[in-house]
Amino acid sequence: TEIIEPKLLEDIKQSLENERDFNKTINILKPLDDEVLREALIWLAIDSQNMSYYFLILQLIQENETWTHHLTASRLLSVSLVSFEGAENIALNHLRRAIELDNDNVELKLELVSFFESPEKLVSEEEVKFIIKDYYRFASKDLQERIDNIVKRRNWESNNLL
Repeated sequence: TEIIEPKLLEDIKQSLENERDFNKTINILKPLDDEVLREALIWLAIDSQNMSYYFLILQLIQENETWTHHLTASRLLSVSLVSFEGAENIALNHLRRAIELDNDNVELKLELVSFFESPEKLVSEEEVKFIIKDYYRFASKDLQERIDNIVKRRNWESNNLL
């Protein structure tokens, strides 16, 4: 993860929350690298619980729909704004759209596992088993550990999945 300049965060926050100028804020965001954009919006939304940060990514999606923008929207809703009713379900829909736009991206498919772990179980057991079986070997060590724990907690036959 790249380090985000505090001045950048302050500029975005000032533009959005004080000036209430979506166009100016969008112009600050457009030149940012995808990861910097994602991290900035996530941290600002966590700090403020302001749904306007989600609106900003929707504006960027409308102008240029990319899998990275949908991933940002998904994480914004599932991490920063998860306390809002329906946020997690909308986040899952953004993740599924990101997968449609970049179907070969294994990390996106593995990210679906986190929606199985949510209280609402938005992803079915069958889908998670399929993901684990097909993509476990491509997962990061951290994600493999999470998957291992899911398999153990569910008493699934790990030799059939992993």
